[in-house]
Amino acid sequence: MAIKVIITQAGQQVISEVKQIENKDTKQIVGYLLENPRMVSYQRGENEGEVAVNFAPYCLLSDDTEVTLRPEGALSILTPRNDVIENYSNVVAKETAAQETPEQVELTGNESSDSAVEEG
Repeated sequence: MAIKVIITQAGQQVISEVKQIENKDTKQIVGYLLENPRMVSYQRGENEGEVAVNFAPYCLLSDDTEVTLRPEGALSILTPRNDVIENYSNVVAKETAAQETPEQVELTGNESSDSAVEEG
């Protein structure tokens, strides 16, 4: 999968690992598989001309890491700059590592202090 920026019909800018889904017989594009999609937003910096790029979860209501997009939903598919790819990759790697690391919670009260519950 290649990392791309998709501009949607709604005007959203989404950065994601993208795979084209084709009809096997006709080779017609029937959709796109977006893995680890993030919404792109911009924030003005303190200095003139400075802009910060932020990546937010694609949908705050879901933990899904794969999303499909119909071809008519994508107005444009662009190749991001190398620094943007590096920043996106770092964000996704940190989030993935955080999800894979079980969190230990100590029990309080009458339970033994040797007990720990792993959540994950």
